[in-house]
Amino acid sequence: MTNRYHEMVMDEIFRNEQIDKMVKQKEEATAKVEIPKAALKKYNEIMSILCLEHNTIGEELSEGTENWNLRDMVAECDYVLSTYYESGHCNCDMKEDGPEDRKAWISETGRLKRFIAHWEPYITEMTCFEGHCSKYDNKKR
Repeated sequence: MTNRYHEMVMDEIFRNEQIDKMVKQKEEATAKVEIPKAALKKYNEIMSILCLEHNTIGEELSEGTENWNLRDMVAECDYVLSTYYESGHCNCDMKEDGPEDRKAWISETGRLKRFIAHWEPYITEMTCFEGHCSKYDNKKR
């Protein structure tokens, strides 16, 4: 019985060490990284233009984005961009609603695509602070 108890204790210690290691890796991966000022300015501008002020970072109407990093910003832009191609979404409907809406659809998708293309090379060693329903969510490319 003593050996079995000893094995159980050692298993529990090993599991706790593994959990501690995983927590430390997560903390290191999501450690606050300075966001380039140009990226922050452009991202906030895009989110404001798209009436998504709650997704801005460090602004008056920002909601829950204080821990986001550059990868979060790219992932959020990717998610928002996906809504412009999602059948039934109001963003997707813009491309069929008339010339002015079509022009806005082209402009908005272009802004998002350019932001993603420009900043994607800088996010390879980062992980997102939270999920964004994007292909960039916590995956290294």
